[in-house]
Amino acid sequence: MQIHDRDFSYGYCALNTCVDQYGTAPPDAVTFVFKGSNTGKMWWRSLDTDENEVLVYKPGSEIRCINSPDFDIQTISIPWHAILATCESLKLTCPELQALPETIKVAATQMVDMRAFLNAYREAPNRGLSPATLPHLEHLIRSWVAQSQTRASSSHSISARDRAIHICLEFLDGADLAEVSVQDLRKISNVSDRTLQYVFRDRFSVTPQVFLRSLRLSRVHAMLKQEKHHAISIGELATSQGLWHHGRFSQEYSRIYGETPSATRDSLRI
Repeated sequence: MQIHDRDFSYGYCALNTCVDQYGTAPPDAVTFVFKGSNTGKMWWRSLDTDENEVLVYKPGSEIRCINSPDFDIQTISIPWHAILATCESLKLTCPELQALPETIKVAATQMVDMRAFLNAYREAPNRGLSPATLPHLEHLIRSWVAQSQTRASSSHSISARDRAIHICLEFLDGADLAEVSVQDLRKISNVSDRTLQYVFRDRFSVTPQVFLRSLRLSRVHAMLKQEKHHAISIGELATSQGLWHHGRFSQEYSRIYGETPSATRDSLRI
């Protein structure tokens, strides 16, 4: 769902499967990402972000994250010039864009208020953005500028189980999925089979085996939507991601994405 309203753009996305997401953010706007109340932690650009962190995509930056099956986000994109104008009206000294952090830690009450505002807007977008929008966005921009000296980092103290899942996601980010097994994940995370099963069920509500298969399907889905892969058969794309049983691949793909692999590829020609 995408809505354009004057200087702002609003987006909403909900998924019920694990997806390896990548792409490019809008080139002329800063996009603030608000996770749903049930989304919890999310691996994003090598950071393990929690439910009270707003993610920030700077203009033209890379979109990179792996989500859990309860993925639910809302976004607001604001032109950089509008952010500068807001800073000027608030008498804030805005740093250079590259000095601003890629996550904003906000109070739980502020996140609840922002989610409530965005939910109301999603339900009735025809009303436009109300005057109540301004205080919400001003508060967000104030927090962003104030945290410009803090460096987003995943180095703060985390549990052994959180560390294990983080290591697995870092490894999978650049891995050849056709060559990856669950035992590879156990070895690189240095945990027992039982602990590995637990951390994946706790974070993603699925076993490591199901998570890997969902990741493979999402990569094929992304490849089918790219022009550069059109000369490669669907079967070859599936095999390249470790999906050897093509009949089962087609069934699972259709169940998750609501269309056949061929329909996804054909949609680019319409």
